[in-house]
Amino acid sequence: MIDYLRIQHDMVMALKSTNKLHESLEIILEHALQLEVIDSGAVHFVDSETDELTFITCKGFSQEFQNHLLGLKEPTHVMKQAMTDDPAIRRKSDLIQFELNSSCVSENQGTILFLPIRSKGKTIAIMSVSSHSEEEIPLPVQMVLETIIAHLENIIARTRVEYQLNLMAQMRKQLSEMSTRFIDMDSEKTDDEVKTALKTIGELTGADKTGIFMLSDDHMYANVTHSWSAVENEHDVRCFYDFAVGNNSWWLNELLKGETFCINSVDDIPSEAIIERKLLQETNTKSLLVVPMIYHGRILGNLCLFYSTVINRTDEFLRVLRMMGEVFANALEHKRKDDEIKDTAHKYKTIFEQIHDVYFEIKMDGSILNISPSIKDHIGFEPEELIGTSIIDIFAHPERKLDILQNLELTGGIKDYIVKIKKKDGDDIYVSANAHLIYSSNGNIEKIVGMARDVTKIKMIEKMSVEAKLLLENASNTKNEFLSIINHELRTPLSHVMGFSEVLMDNKGQPLTSQQLKYVQYIRSASKKLFDLLTSLNHIAEIESGKMELEITEFSLSPLLSEIQKITSSMASKKNINIMFNTSIPFDNIIGDRSKIKTILINLISNAIKFTPDGGEVVVDVEQDDKRDLHFIVKDAGIGISEENMKVLFKPFIQLEKTLDRKHEGAGLGLALVKEFIDILRGDISVYSQVGMGSTFKFTIPENEFDGNRNINCVSKSIKQANC
Repeated sequence: MIDYLRIQHDMVMALKSTNKLHESLEIILEHALQLEVIDSGAVHFVDSETDELTFITCKGFSQEFQNHLLGLKEPTHVMKQAMTDDPAIRRKSDLIQFELNSSCVSENQGTILFLPIRSKGKTIAIMSVSSHSEEEIPLPVQMVLETIIAHLENIIARTRVEYQLNLMAQMRKQLSEMSTRFIDMDSEKTDDEVKTALKTIGELTGADKTGIFMLSDDHMYANVTHSWSAVENEHDVRCFYDFAVGNNSWWLNELLKGETFCINSVDDIPSEAIIERKLLQETNTKSLLVVPMIYHGRILGNLCLFYSTVINRTDEFLRVLRMMGEVFANALEHKRKDDEIKDTAHKYKTIFEQIHDVYFEIKMDGSILNISPSIKDHIGFEPEELIGTSIIDIFAHPERKLDILQNLELTGGIKDYIVKIKKKDGDDIYVSANAHLIYSSNGNIEKIVGMARDVTKIKMIEKMSVEAKLLLENASNTKNEFLSIINHELRTPLSHVMGFSEVLMDNKGQPLTSQQLKYVQYIRSASKKLFDLLTSLNHIAEIESGKMELEITEFSLSPLLSEIQKITSSMASKKNINIMFNTSIPFDNIIGDRSKIKTILINLISNAIKFTPDGGEVVVDVEQDDKRDLHFIVKDAGIGISEENMKVLFKPFIQLEKTLDRKHEGAGLGLALVKEFIDILRGDISVYSQVGMGSTFKFTIPENEFDGNRNINCVSKSIKQANC
């Protein structure tokens, strides 16, 4: 008794040894023939669109019958029944009515079972097994065959997936290689690389022909620039296109849409497109893929793939193909531009050299063979005065001859080589020389030819630029040194003046008269302003020299705001201005530079007080967001800032109130210093203001920029254009 389970088990184990479709099918047929009454079998693939058959493999048939199966291109009547119904069983007596009668008799086929293999509801293959007997195929055998069909469906489905995956992997690899090859490619190689890529794409995708169609700038016509055909001497893509494209043709209109489209039948083409329909038929084209070639939103043309069979491509396949079209578009457009640039450069170079530059020919010993008339415009010598003499005679540094000759012999030429030349009047000029060696037919060096260009002005500009840079650096250093000296020499005396004035003001033993107290208060106020100015100047100098340091600490905001309120209240009280501090939370454990935040707020509040009318109000809001960034808002009801003044608001030594006859004091450093400190703290500041309506300054200090107590050597980005 036949062990069906063993046969199935052996088949499954054998299938694990291969992942090739043809080998898997042969294993299945080999084990099917071990079943009771099964003597032979075959497998055909079926095109789901056209029902066309493709013979794959068979077992148990004579060579003559194998040839018959190989030539079978369309399903027989019995096969068609099996494709639409359940497995079909036909006996020899039944087959007489249909087909294969003589073949079946010669092969002694009594019963044939046609088993459809389906995928996604469509018949994709037919497996036929036959028996010499006309007896009914036993039910256990049919059940095993159904299991085999299930294996076949899985194998074919897996193979198709693997094919698609492999195809897409190869397509992506080709896309990557194309992109790499076409980057910075010499335009002279582009055409050959495009043709090679078309061949590779055609072979990968199974296309019969591939081609690139480029549109004219006015989109009135197009022509094939590159094409490939799988079969030699076959009607190629160019033949098709020469016929199909014309003004207002259907084909040209489709090209201009810039969309990928696929034609799988002549019937997909409108009936009025007579020429296109005819040529698709004459060139045996059943399927056509048209992929737009787009460069920066502009349609340059199309990549087309022609197939003699009906195709079914995935969206991913079309996406990759579209990217290939874009690579072609970039490569061909860059080639066109490069060719234009080369042509233009060649024209202007020739004109320029003929008019201005000096052409020369010299021997290896330095004697001048020939030199262009333009030499007189540069150094005053006529060509006849120099021909026959040594080029070394006009070198300002003759010892450089050896260096030039060594460069020529090692590399075969020199490029942009700077040489100082003596003029006839004794002055010197700089020339940039380009030269190369000319060899005789026997391989010996015959002469040196080249062009020389006067670059004296360029060298002078370079020299002036270096000198100007040095002057600027020296001026900056001098300024910083001056500020440092001023700060050092004045700060100590001013501190003494301020201290003694406070002593005089607080003297309880010998009180000052009202007049004396007024003078002492004036002395202290003026000293304090001058001291603050020195402090601001010192900060500016430190920032410009890159020596400003951050002092990051953890602090509480409430005491800081109290200090600021105490410092600014004196100035505010003189104008009867109320300062309001609004804070929603205590703001403990703040990480940042306490001193600089304090300076920023004092300057902004002082500025607000300065420009707020008597009896007004200055409001300071402090907020903290989820990221623990601090937001400070200083609002006043002052004179406001014009749009023109906004542009110079944060520049040092700029006084906006100069148009107001300097009613408000100040050196113009406060806001400049505010901006520099905020930049150093990696923060941002914004201003909203209207003339007559007051101003609102808002600045943000990001806390997450600082992760602890540390010093950072930082340069202001607005002056040095650098970050910490």
